Amino acid sequence: MTYGDYQRFGFTLTEMLVTVGMIGIIMVGMGSAILIAAKALPEDAEASSQLIHTGLIADDLVTELQNACHIVERTSNAITFTIADYYDDNDNSSERIRYAWSGTPGDPLTRQHNGGSEIPILENVQQFNLVYDLKSLTEQYPGLPVEGPEQILSSYTGAIDLKEYKVDDNLWCGQYFKPSAAVLTSDTLSWRVTRVLLMAIQNSPVKEYSFVQLRPADDNYSPTSTVLEEQIMYENNLPRSYAWTEFFFTNVAGLAPEDDLCLVVKHGGGGPSCRIIFENNNSNGATGMLKTTDAGANWNYEPAQSMLYYIWGTISAPGPDQIATRQYVTGIKLSLQAGDDYESQINTAIRMLNTPELLSAWWELDFHTSPTDLDMNGDGISDWVTGSGSFNPGTLFGDVWSADRAIYSNPANDFVELTTVEVEFRDITIGGFGAGVKLYVDSSDNTCGIIYATVGREDDGTQTLCLYTKPSAGTVKKLVMVTGLSSGFVNLRLLVDPNFNTVNIKINGEENGTYNYYRFATTNYHAIELTPVDYDTGAEFNYVSIRVGGTG
Repeated sequence: MTYGDYQRFGFTLTEMLVTVGMIGIIMVGMGSAILIAAKALPEDAEASSQLIHTGLIADDLVTELQNACHIVERTSNAITFTIADYYDDNDNSSERIRYAWSGTPGDPLTRQHNGGSEIPILENVQQFNLVYDLKSLTEQYPGLPVEGPEQILSSYTGAIDLKEYKVDDNLWCGQYFKPSAAVLTSDTLSWRVTRVLLMAIQNSPVKEYSFVQLRPADDNYSPTSTVLEEQIMYENNLPRSYAWTEFFFTNVAGLAPEDDLCLVVKHGGGGPSCRIIFENNNSNGATGMLKTTDAGANWNYEPAQSMLYYIWGTISAPGPDQIATRQYVTGIKLSLQAGDDYESQINTAIRMLNTPELLSAWWELDFHTSPTDLDMNGDGISDWVTGSGSFNPGTLFGDVWSADRAIYSNPANDFVELTTVEVEFRDITIGGFGAGVKLYVDSSDNTCGIIYATVGREDDGTQTLCLYTKPSAGTVKKLVMVTGLSSGFVNLRLLVDPNFNTVNIKINGEENGTYNYYRFATTNYHAIELTPVDYDTGAEFNYVSIRVGGTG
């Protein structure tokens, strides 16, 4: 092989020039790309820092919202809610938190705690938007009762062996009765007495008087010491021979179908005041007469004797059902953007762990500590105030308050929305007036409705609960009376609907009907009151809850 046989490899000058030109083009392109990328990067860490700060604020807000118990304000740009003693400051009170944005781009997002100052927590906010997922729950309950016509509820008119009972200082008489099975229907809600007829004649001389009373009956078919209503019977108005005498009653109402009463003729003073006619033969079914020889200290039930009497009244049955609708928040969609960069907007969906109810106001009290020290609704002021003097912590023992004065919910509230009140109370002494809860509701233009309930202890240790309303400042109307309740705490739940002017009543979880309350001009408190009635020393309270709103 000769030298000429070898092939030579290399680049020509033309090839070199072309190659260098192409490399130059590539280098220019890479430089431009690097320059564009460099210009796209922030000049400092401001944008990333803003995004991180916005994320931290959003995270705190989400965490607090997830623990919300009640929501008292909800708009697209603001929310106020309570959480249960979230910051563990040992004050046994809830925290009320409010986040709000004005809606004007550039204004800050603020946070308010327990009614304090609004503190800016995020500047230059371009968007703060809340969208709520709601769940509605309805409660169906009996509507206003429909009262039937007046009719005879109970009577005895036999005349086989008539006798006379002379009413004197220690000698009183009475008659046990309850509505007959013929007038009570399966849907009977309550009954009331409208008038009583009995056969009484004059004694001589004609100058005395007696009282015709209606009282609850105890387990021995004898009258308790509670007088539901009484009318005076003047001897000089009685006939000289056998004839019916009529007495009208207006306040013996709201009696449960199983309730029983005693008609009592009580001596009024002086000598013998009348003679009561009764039958001393049970061949016609005479039974139930009551006699006492010690002015009512002890009573004897006569199974074969009966006064001659008529009890007239009415029977009420439930009307069309009413419905209360409450709304709860199940989730919230949050959009939050601070700064002008849309890419920094945070969007998230918040799942509400407690499904908080929408309320405008609420109070809760378990008497673990002084009510006047509590701020359970987190509005920055005491939930309860005393009517006079200061609250005595010595009246609290074992989460029970031995009431020695009235306390009122605070601050003032008109209670013009759906209002649910639940209270547990009792009376531990016999002979007092009991424990009471009074509602001043549906207030506007110096007019409001008053509803109040009392629970009192009877001689046999049971309790009687009565619920009243006031048609005017000087009159009272009894709505419900339930006897024979145990000596323990009585749970009373009142559902007040101002749209219908009604109050629904449940006692120890049992339905007791719905009734109208009345509104009249008054300057009384706009509050819920817990009180010992006439300073009864046996009044005790164990729990109270007040919820206002809930309809959205």
